[in-house]
Amino acid sequence: MLSFTSSYIRYSQICAKAVREALKAEFKANAEKTSGSTVKIVKVKKE
Repeated sequence: MLSFTSSYIRYSQICAKAVREALKAEFKANAEKTSGSTVKIVKVKKE
């Protein structure tokens, strides 16, 4: 499952980058502000 999750996260990062690069200049500045967002993966402890 971890492999699928990390693959999907990488895929979504590539898509987001492509969308940001395709934006017009007036919208690019706002999109670049959010490009630093990250995702935190936490493993759930089984009880």
